[in-house]
Amino acid sequence: MAHARTTAVSAVRRDDAERREGRPSQGARRGHVVNYAENPEWGLTVRELTGGRGADLVVEINGPDTIEQSMRAAALYGQIVLLITGNPRRPGIEISNAAYAASLATIRRVFVGSRDHFESMNRALTLHGTRPVIDRVYGFDEVHEAFRHYESGAAFGKLVIPVVA
Repeated sequence: MAHARTTAVSAVRRDDAERREGRPSQGARRGHVVNYAENPEWGLTVRELTGGRGADLVVEINGPDTIEQSMRAAALYGQIVLLITGNPRRPGIEISNAAYAASLATIRRVFVGSRDHFESMNRALTLHGTRPVIDRVYGFDEVHEAFRHYESGAAFGKLVIPVVA
């Protein structure tokens, strides 16, 4: 969606060299890819890559596990869109004073929009030819293998299990 607006994107992901060489991040065609497994202080790296400015908008998809780094990555008075506020290990988010003071970002909690918003989003995706990245298609009888692959964190995109009616 950001590319449809010609926005530069920095993607933070767990990635190995083979995937970086073979398939560049679909999210960062006009930006940077930061490997959080190799760089646990990725928030500061995003700041460096943006010339010290930080990201105007951070989409936080891991909640309590990465909120501190998202705060460090955000520009002064930037915005963080928070999708997840808890997980089985950490039931809520906690932000240290040091991390908050690094950006003074506004955190916005996002929920599912209306049907009109959904249909508008789908029209925009179609107009710009946006397609999901498919890692692998599994047969219905391979559902357990698909789940193990998903759980391993090795997937590079969507895992698909077709259901025949």
